Amino acid sequence: MGSDIRPDDKLWVTERTGKRIVQIDLVTGEKTVLATIGEVEAPGGQDGLLGLALDPEMLKGTGKDYVYAAYTYTDTNRPPDETVQDMATATCKASPSAPTAHSMRPNKGRRPMTKSIS
Repeated sequence: MGSDIRPDDKLWVTERTGKRIVQIDLVTGEKTVLATIGEVEAPGGQDGLLGLALDPEMLKGTGKDYVYAAYTYTDTNRPPDETVQDMATATCKASPSAPTAHSMRPNKGRRPMTKSIS
């Protein structure tokens, strides 16, 4: 989970496996879902929607009202990396009822997502 406080006393929170960025009003406690990032993948303990940062110029009238989010996703344009072995892949190979290593696509890419949310 990541978080940041905006100048108007609203707390922004990421939900690692929920794929959502949520804003919490620190005065009323009201929660508002601001964005859901559908391509977020969180198959392991250190994956998912990992954190966010608010542009320092946010709400200052500069037009830089940006939110930067860091998350993991599956790069479907690349084949699985057979040299990568993690617990999910090892479990899949050992269990005949589980998906194959190829269907699990163990290689995950990371890229920043930039989206303006105001």
